[in-house]
Amino acid sequence: MGTRPLKQREGCSSPHELPLKQAGYATGMAGKWHLGHRTRFLPRAHGFDRFLGLAMSHDYGCTDHPGPDTNCKRWAQQTCGGGGALRGGGSVDGPECPISRRNPWGSSVPLYVDDAIVEQPVDHRTLHGRYAAFAASFVASAAAAGRPFFLYMAYSHLHTPIVYDIARYGGTIINSSSSSSSSLEAGRGHYSRAVRELDNSVGHTVGTLRRLGLSNTTLLLFTGDNGGGDFQCDYGGDNAPYLGLWQRSHDGGSTGKTSTWEGGHREPGLAVWLGHIAPGATSNSLVSQLDFLPTIALLAGVPLPTGRDYDGLDLAPELFAGPGRRILSRRLLVHPNSGEGPPGGLDTARIGRYKAKWRSGGIHHGCKAKGGPEARKAPLRYHSPPLLFDLEADPAEAFPLDPTTSPLHAAALRLLERGRAAAQRSVAADPLRSAVDWAEREAVRPCCDPGAAMCRCGPSTKAEAFPATARPPWG
Repeated sequence: MGTRPLKQREGCSSPHELPLKQAGYATGMAGKWHLGHRTRFLPRAHGFDRFLGLAMSHDYGCTDHPGPDTNCKRWAQQTCGGGGALRGGGSVDGPECPISRRNPWGSSVPLYVDDAIVEQPVDHRTLHGRYAAFAASFVASAAAAGRPFFLYMAYSHLHTPIVYDIARYGGTIINSSSSSSSSLEAGRGHYSRAVRELDNSVGHTVGTLRRLGLSNTTLLLFTGDNGGGDFQCDYGGDNAPYLGLWQRSHDGGSTGKTSTWEGGHREPGLAVWLGHIAPGATSNSLVSQLDFLPTIALLAGVPLPTGRDYDGLDLAPELFAGPGRRILSRRLLVHPNSGEGPPGGLDTARIGRYKAKWRSGGIHHGCKAKGGPEARKAPLRYHSPPLLFDLEADPAEAFPLDPTTSPLHAAALRLLERGRAAAQRSVAADPLRSAVDWAEREAVRPCCDPGAAMCRCGPSTKAEAFPATARPPWG
């Protein structure tokens, strides 16, 4: 139904719980799955027929093909190596560099096909080419069988380390014996090249739909999961004009990823369905990825599971009714804390143009690897009453509204406080709440060969079904 339609969130949003398979859909996923690496947590246990990708972030260990990472002064040399001894020990960064051989997990990043590790460490140079090849194969197979399909692609691009096919997208291939990474254009050159590869990969999937004559029967949804991280420094995006200027002028701190300032969670979103969504149409309505679940359920004709509350709304009227419809104009969104207070606490809310923040603070955006100040925590503060911003007049969130001079302050705050309290009650009463277990156990470390240094193995024949060629399969 699209190239990026679902994020797994609160309680229910997988094809297993939303019974797409029972409705005849072929279901596949390529990319990052960060919901557990053991078999019972992997995509095939949650409704996907096929899976190619990573069961974690791609900075959870070393690789033979590193990319720029803010905390790695000598990132070009941070390879897993082939033996038990560290190669060039003096040039290997410490555990603050997650892609170093001295990484906190003592391991490398594995690639999965379905439930099995088929390559470790994964070859980052060709990873996204493999995703595109997987997508083309999956869509073609579903089309040949006459089955509707659901395809979820979760790219690792733009998360550090910045990885892409250097040979294709620019720069000089790294000489690992060099003492620096100066052979490559520094800074945002890497970021922009990764964006270009991402664009080409998505274009390849869209081209597959066109070639197979499926464009008129396929809904594509494309978005991201967070804004650029200030702490990624030169290897992150630019969130302007959503800069969170109040935070920057009061204590400093990050206003991008891990925050609930607009730069942290406001995302671009694209919806395409030829013949159904007007070309070039735009909407300023508040939309959440939580809306994808009820929208897809209704389009697929399958019922939502019962016994739980859903925060998402059906987007069909907004997508298909054309301009002038404002069905979401009165919705209220609440945003859970990530780096500003108790994790998961609902301390940010928005309705229309107004946004309330009960908490501020977070990660400082100092760039230690560049010789700047070490990252530090900005003071965490609770605001009562909350900071209230008019985002239409002040998208940079520089000037909280003054309750004594803003005529709509009291009315907007009442709605936001009421909506936040209702959401908090709903979460507290939900029997499906889960807790994260951060314990580390050697017995469950993802490792295809515990006897090999950095769990090295592969690639297997399964991995080569989507070849790690020097050029992406559409080039």
